[in-house]
Amino acid sequence: MISSNTAATNCAARPLKIMVVDDVDFNLEILTPLLTERGAQIITAGSGEEALAKLAINLDVGLVLMDIGLPGISGIEAAESIRQDPATACIPIIALTAEIENLDLTALEQAGIQGHLEKNFDPDQLWQQINQTILSFADCRCQASEPAKTKPSAAQLLHYDHLLETFGSQEVVRQVAIAFFKDTAQQLDTIEQSINACDIKKLAETCHSLKGSANLFSADQLAEAAEELYYSARSACCEKLKSQFTLTKNSFTTLRNFVNDKLDLSL
Repeated sequence: MISSNTAATNCAARPLKIMVVDDVDFNLEILTPLLTERGAQIITAGSGEEALAKLAINLDVGLVLMDIGLPGISGIEAAESIRQDPATACIPIIALTAEIENLDLTALEQAGIQGHLEKNFDPDQLWQQINQTILSFADCRCQASEPAKTKPSAAQLLHYDHLLETFGSQEVVRQVAIAFFKDTAQQLDTIEQSINACDIKKLAETCHSLKGSANLFSADQLAEAAEELYYSARSACCEKLKSQFTLTKNSFTTLRNFVNDKLDLSL
């Protein structure tokens, strides 16, 4: 049995990061110390719009406490946006409300909100709800990706004809390939170091660069693997990051071997 003291960090090698969304500063000031006392890191947002903007650049948020009665984008609408984005779809959400008797539980469920609490909660009750919600989302957040079972086609690995058309000659493509694999190998080293250090910001930046480089080189499979690794950075489970990095590195190796044969190189 997993205890309530360890559940919130069961899948993470770093403290749980919680985003608290409320348009009342006093509520943020009350919640922040309650949660930091239990080892959580807190990000606050005063609106649904601010919450979505901050989630776009904070890739390691492990849970959102969402005020339902927000001005502008409501808490329900913000939760729906979080669920619709593949990069944030697996972040658990708990609704906070001042009027629990008027709460539309069906609307919460349809928006992908896993739990709810009245704002005059007991701190122990809040932390228990956080742990229960994270555990209920463990399969979504911590399940490692399955390795590919079929060999990728040549077109999935590299659109060679497009490269040749873009650069004009095989010799130029050879030079581009040498530069590409040199830079990509360095990017993979940086990604591995970022995963080991749990540096999510650096990891996301490098994955984004790797995806861009792979797209420019017309390497679809590697670009898709880099994108999946970027999305995996949303997970609080370091094991999934390591698993997805292995898939990305395998895609790189397969592509390099294919290009070596295609262009008679020894990269």
